[in-house]
Amino acid sequence: MTQTVQVSTPEIRERFQEGVIATIFRLFFTPAMLNPLLAGPATMDDHAANFASSGHWSVGSWVSVYESPEAAASALEVGIEEFTTVWQLRRLDDPGLGEKGAVLAGKPPQANGVPTIIYFWRSGPYLLEVVTHGSVDVDSDEILAIAEGMQSRVPSS
Repeated sequence: MTQTVQVSTPEIRERFQEGVIATIFRLFFTPAMLNPLLAGPATMDDHAANFASSGHWSVGSWVSVYESPEAAASALEVGIEEFTTVWQLRRLDDPGLGEKGAVLAGKPPQANGVPTIIYFWRSGPYLLEVVTHGSVDVDSDEILAIAEGMQSRVPSS
């Protein structure tokens, strides 16, 4: 599944996975972001200044299909609660994708304090997420375009 599920308590994982039929997750790193990660955690503090310049980011795209829109809606609420309480992200506006969702942002401990932005939304029985770490402010238009591209491929009901 996602980091949301991996760091959750068993009860939260169970609530989040209730009704899941299938999940696909893909993770990509730009070379500018990957090289410091491969060098080891000690270099991330030195690399932090680069988060203000374009191209220093990773992106994960994730989609799960649930048995029903109601099951997906329930999982969305559990996920948003997890991101705001455990990940300590601020909940911003609805991303305007699908029926409902949230944009979440911050510097979570789970990402070593690296700037993070997450688009998390539901469209019918689908729950979608784009999670990015790194130069998320400077590359925000490109990140939003990825989320919009995902939404454009959601099968219509």
